[in-house]
Amino acid sequence: MFLIATSFNGLDFAVSFFAPYSLLRGGSVPAARGIDFHVLGSFPPKALYKSLKRKHWASALSNSAGTLGGVLTIISSGLWLVDRDVVQEMAIRLPLAHSWNATWPDSSLTGDGGAGVTFNTIQHGGAVMGPLIWDDYVLPDLSTGLTIESETQETLVGSSSNYTFQVQALRPHLLCEAIDNDRTKVYRNEKDGAYTDLEFLFPLEGHCRRGGRYGENAYYNVSYSIYAKSAGASLWFGKLIDLHLGPFHNRTVSDGSSNTTEETLEFGEPSYGPDNIVGCPSVGVVLGPFNVSDGKKKASEFTALLCSQKVEQVALDVTYLGNQTRTPTLVGSDGPRRIEGQSHYLTNGTQGFESFAYRVQLYIGNLSAINASHGENPFSQVDGFVDNIVSGPGGVPFEELQGKDNQDNLINAVQKLYNKYMSLAIDANFRQAYSTPEEAEFVTGKLRIMTSRLQVNFVSKLILQIILAVMTLMGGLAFWLADLRGSLPRKPTSIASTMGFLASSKLCGSNGSASLIPKNAMQTEEKEFVNLFDGWLFSLGWWNTSTETDVEVVLDSGVVERAKKKRFGIDVGVPEQLGFRKRRRFQPA
Repeated sequence: MFLIATSFNGLDFAVSFFAPYSLLRGGSVPAARGIDFHVLGSFPPKALYKSLKRKHWASALSNSAGTLGGVLTIISSGLWLVDRDVVQEMAIRLPLAHSWNATWPDSSLTGDGGAGVTFNTIQHGGAVMGPLIWDDYVLPDLSTGLTIESETQETLVGSSSNYTFQVQALRPHLLCEAIDNDRTKVYRNEKDGAYTDLEFLFPLEGHCRRGGRYGENAYYNVSYSIYAKSAGASLWFGKLIDLHLGPFHNRTVSDGSSNTTEETLEFGEPSYGPDNIVGCPSVGVVLGPFNVSDGKKKASEFTALLCSQKVEQVALDVTYLGNQTRTPTLVGSDGPRRIEGQSHYLTNGTQGFESFAYRVQLYIGNLSAINASHGENPFSQVDGFVDNIVSGPGGVPFEELQGKDNQDNLINAVQKLYNKYMSLAIDANFRQAYSTPEEAEFVTGKLRIMTSRLQVNFVSKLILQIILAVMTLMGGLAFWLADLRGSLPRKPTSIASTMGFLASSKLCGSNGSASLIPKNAMQTEEKEFVNLFDGWLFSLGWWNTSTETDVEVVLDSGVVERAKKKRFGIDVGVPEQLGFRKRRRFQPA
């Protein structure tokens, strides 16, 4: 910008210096527009005013271009700005820290890795879900063995970078359906009116028709006999139960002095038999009101759900901020994003069944009650799971879960609480470490680096382009209008050169004529000089200087001609030729 501004200032100086000569070249110019005119040494606005007043367009244009050049530095100072939100991406791969194993054999005997205890604490506000659990999705744990090219690795510091990987997450899914009301019975016990008997027959189909002790029934038979201390008490009943297929195997337990046989039950816990075969429903949920005094509560007011436990594998785009590949971002715009069309239910090996037989009643059926009242309170006849549905965080009142009209509400509430626990169970039990690093699977993703770069400011660039274009146009027109080469044969910058343009002119006296410049001109002030040459018209060009000393030339024809002498300079009147050279075509006079 400095060079450009300097170049235009140089052009302005040249055009301004030539301005009086350019005007005199027009011929018959008053002194005010010719020998008395100058703009050098004037403040730019004043110089522009004088040029416009004397109609010297070349100096006006060059002065304007030079003035605009003075603001280029100011504009260029805002030309570059720092863009701090530049994202650079590169493809990367990272090994997983484990594989998924959804079998969880003998789940009621091997434990759940503390998931039930953690879940109970969360329900009471004493803990939060783990860092690798997003909603119901359990994210895989990534290895820290990420290799980055050396020239890029230096920029991977703090939150200036993040990773986005496509990972396979697991999500629990409890598929429930309500059984028909004709399979539900509620009646008063005939032997003792203080008891109400409940019976639920959960249907079994296909290879799952193995209900009962000997595995011969086409249903699960679940029955309860409910006792209340006060006759006439209206109570609520609700439980989550494991459902066991037969045939059952008893277990012998020794207390030190004798052996005791413990029978496997058709429902509930503890269960000492083997796991159910896969592909069969394994969880039941019952809920409804009853009245002990008359035992006539309608079966339609009870809802019994038969549920199958499934595990869905879902593809997610997960972002990890900074260089912490073990802490995904689970909230906000950088939270995980499900990739539609890339999900499926896991199966149990070669058998191809999607339902698993996890026994969860031991862990979530015995949750600590949120409402710890007993006796005639309705909550006294519900287990910890149903109590947490009603009284836990985001609880749903009993009245909104009761009856056929509210079956969907009950299913949603059961699924929500089950999924919350099962996410913790998957997080604690389904991660299977690789035996060797070579077995590790890789996930692909993108490394995004937030960096800074210089960026051209569009507004400043546009203004700069416009100003440069205007300056170029003005400078070109000024140079063309001034016609420096056509006005003078040499630079008028030296004193000797200027004296040569005035020699033999009437200004200095020629051919015996008196000089127009008074003898005491050296003492004349500038204000007096303005009026000194009023009434005279001056021109610049070639003048005839024929005198008695001219040389006679004899032509071939015998005619004798006098060779006329010419001089170039400034004088009074009109010369034989204006300017040093004739004007170019289309150039204004």
